[in-house]
Amino acid sequence: MSDEYAVKSVFNESQNLLLRRVARALSEDSRLSVSDISKMLDISRKTVSDKIKQLETEMGARY
Repeated sequence: MSDEYAVKSVFNESQNLLLRRVARALSEDSRLSVSDISKMLDISRKTVSDKIKQLETEMGARY
């Protein structure tokens, strides 16, 4: 297994795990706060907040 393949494999596995955790949390509690998501993803609240605003803007542009 090449180093590049190994890195991509681990990255994909961790990304899929993260997505499953988010999906599970959203299905269990639709009232997640920015802080909750931030803690779950281990990223800053500002990053989460910025992403939410970006998604809201994109969704608003579609409708």
